[in-house]
Formats: sequence, structure tokens, C-alpha cells
Amino acid sequence: MHPNAAFRWDDPDALRAFAAEIGFGMLFAPTPDGPRVAHVPFVFLDEHRIGFHLARGNGLTKHLDSTEALFVVNGPDAYVSPDWYGLDDNQVPTWNYLALEMQGPVRQMSAEELVAQVDALTAEQEARLAPKSEWTRAKMDASLFDKMTRAITGFEMRVTAWRSTAKLGQNKPAAAPTEDACTTAPWLEGVFRAHYAAVVRWSRALGAGAGAEDIAQEVFLTAHRRREQLGDPSDIRPWLFGITRRLCANARRGQARHEARRVRAEPPTPFPAVEQAAERI
Repeated sequence: MHPNAAFRWDDPDALRAFAAEIGFGMLFAPTPDGPRVAHVPFVFLDEHRIGFHLARGNGLTKHLDSTEALFVVNGPDAYVSPDWYGLDDNQVPTWNYLALEMQGPVRQMSAEELVAQVDALTAEQEARLAPKSEWTRAKMDASLFDKMTRAITGFEMRVTAWRSTAKLGQNKPAAAPTEDACTTAPWLEGVFRAHYAAVVRWSRALGAGAGAEDIAQEVFLTAHRRREQLGDPSDIRPWLFGITRRLCANARRGQARHEARRVRAEPPTPFPAVEQAAERI
């Protein structure tokens, strides 16, 4: 994590909410073949334990039980130009970002615990897709589900150390940012920390899908540029929701236009009967 104490993020509840909202990270652990990493979804089992599973053939799987490991969750990041500070010319480029490291011992789950972990992870993610009807394993053939779970191994990490960075320009004076310096304002830092998880949830509910985090980042940049329009600070959540809704609508329209252009660009597919008739001519 970043060595500058100004960038430390020491709010346990906010860290858990941040990690849970993203729900995906990188697992690092040593193996006899050298360090390895796996990219995996996860779910909180309680305040200090996360659950995840790996394919049995993954290079980490047979080495994880009783091993100390590191789990990293990355949030939004952005390049910051020195021109945005509005200070002197002796500034340098940087990169702002949010990141969390969770460290602790790993234990292999029993078969029953693995099923419970899959159920919990699925339920949490499916809830974000409402109003879509929820998928559950009850829709599957039970024997097929059992066969598929035998191809994966469940693990639990007991988190004993939390290390985090919220690098959002705290090392710059409050008066430094200009209207374009959207990623460096203390105002933005506080709003981001308080409402990021909610904005990502709204984005997913409004159809952003895998692009929800990108939409959320744009929401806060837009909010910073237009912060003078807010008025009463107590109205910030509905104000942010309005921005989120507009950006999601714009994204859907853009996607629809892209799809329409793609369809128009594709040559029409002849009917088989027409093709056969053409071959006989």
C-alpha cells in the first residue's frame, strides 16, 4: 500500500462495503513453483472471513490449505495531469486509486461449506440484477450441480490484516483543484467514500452490468464538475441518483446506436433456398 499516511483508509465498515460491492479480487500465495495469483469472485462470510472457490486444476488450489495468503481488491483509478492542479509548473503527473489488501490464513472448506459459499455468492450477485428473477441452483438438475461442484474447491480466508489506500489528492491544498481537477478535491473524496457503493448498485440496477464501476466513476466526476448545482447537501443521494440515471440512459442509447450500426454494416444472409436457386442458374 502507499507509504504516505495521508492516503490511508482506516474505516473498517467502509472497507468491507467497498470490497463487498466490487466482489472480485486477486488472490496471491506462494507455491513450490513460485508465487501465483488467481482472479476470483468472493463473498464475506462474516466481518472477518471471506469465502471463495477455485477450479481444482488451478495452480494455487493444492497449495492453499493452511497457507498465509493475500487478497487484493482494486477500485477505480485515474491518471491525474499536473495541468489540473492550478498551481505552479513544478507539479508532476500521478495516478489516483482505491485499493484494499486483506491478509490471513486460508482453510479448505468442506463440501457442504462449498455449496453454502456458492449459494451466498450467487444470491448476492443475483440480487444486484433485479428486477430480473433470481437464479438459484434449484433450477438445475441436482446431479449435474453436484458433478460441477466436484470440479471446484472452496476456501475461507480469516482476515487478520487490512491494508488500504484511498489516494485522492489529499496531499494537495484544498484550494488547488480547478474545475477540471475532478479527481483531487477533498469534497470529492468524502462524497466518493460515502456513496460509491450505492452508485455502483444503482448503475447495475439501471442496466449498466459489467460497466457499473465505470459509470460510477463518471458519476462522481460529473458531480464534482456540477457541485454548485447541488444546493442543500442533504439532497446529495437523490442528486447523485439523477446523475447516475442520466449516464446509464446515455450509455444504453450509445450501445443501441452501436448495435444498430453493426447490424447495418453486416451483409444480409441469403435464405438457403435462394442460395440453392442461385447455384442452379
